[in-house]
Amino acid sequence: MASTEPYRSLSALVVGLGSIGARHLANLQALGLTRLGVVRRRNLPPPRPLDLSRVAVFSDLDQALSAGWDLAFIANPTALHLPAALACARAGCHLYLEKPVSHLREGLDELVREVEDRRLVVQVGCQLRCDPGLMAVRMWLLAGEVGPVISALAEAGEWLPGWHPWEDYRAGYAARADLGGGVLLTTIHDLDYLLWLLGPLTPLAAVGGVSGALELEVEDQVSALLTTDGGAGVSLCLDYLQRPPARRLKLVGGRGVIAWDYYAGLAQLWREGELKDQKQRPPDWDRNDLFLAVTRDFLAAVTQARAPLSPLAQGVAALELALALKALLPGAASPSFEA
Repeated sequence: MASTEPYRSLSALVVGLGSIGARHLANLQALGLTRLGVVRRRNLPPPRPLDLSRVAVFSDLDQALSAGWDLAFIANPTALHLPAALACARAGCHLYLEKPVSHLREGLDELVREVEDRRLVVQVGCQLRCDPGLMAVRMWLLAGEVGPVISALAEAGEWLPGWHPWEDYRAGYAARADLGGGVLLTTIHDLDYLLWLLGPLTPLAAVGGVSGALELEVEDQVSALLTTDGGAGVSLCLDYLQRPPARRLKLVGGRGVIAWDYYAGLAQLWREGELKDQKQRPPDWDRNDLFLAVTRDFLAAVTQARAPLSPLAQGVAALELALALKALLPGAASPSFEA
């Protein structure tokens, strides 16, 4: 088994031991990596049971980097991604960079230069690209099954207080402007997959913002209108408010319709009102399968010196789109896009 999985010899440092950092550490252990480290600034128990007995634990990133690592998983709050990513890149680490890549555009060109100069692999944590249904949607589009897309409707909503029930949701990164929160940045997965499926998008209008329902200082609901380079209209609704949660997509083409529902685990291809094909997730599927799949892709990209599934340039494009939509919200100040 080891001979077919050379990545097991890699060493990895996880920066941040919150919910996603703990998940990455547990997954790396499950995938067989044995030299692991973690940087956690507060001596709090992780939000999931972890075996740290064979993990090097650091409270300082510079100290951790002095030990030398092949990989770094940047899993701290959004507003802290860029400084940590730059430090790890300069130490020669390939990067798994949690989404969004940052909360601002400023400084990202420096990271791009560093990773290009050092020929480092960067995978952005957009694990929805590994969802079986969404992968089927992309395959149908590439095959021209419904013809050119004429319109698209995408929705994602989830009850924020239920994300991390062990903590006050108002203190988490998703709820705080100083940590890079807000529904546009935190649920950037949906912008990413739209770019992945449809290509470049131009934002036309956005409404919403702070509803007041959750006592937040960041936007908790946004409705936006965008257009593709081919002129297709894209409607997008994101929120922190829905119970039960929803995440779905409908693409209307000249020859048919494609529909995807994440929570139903189902993608369907329709032509002339008849179901032509569908992809149902297997009954034993688990949400963590997405994280394992995108991590395996990252490890394979490093060992095979190839591009990862979700490269840095596409993570930057999703961030730029999110910031452009944010600037269109009522009362928003226009951000600077200078590097």
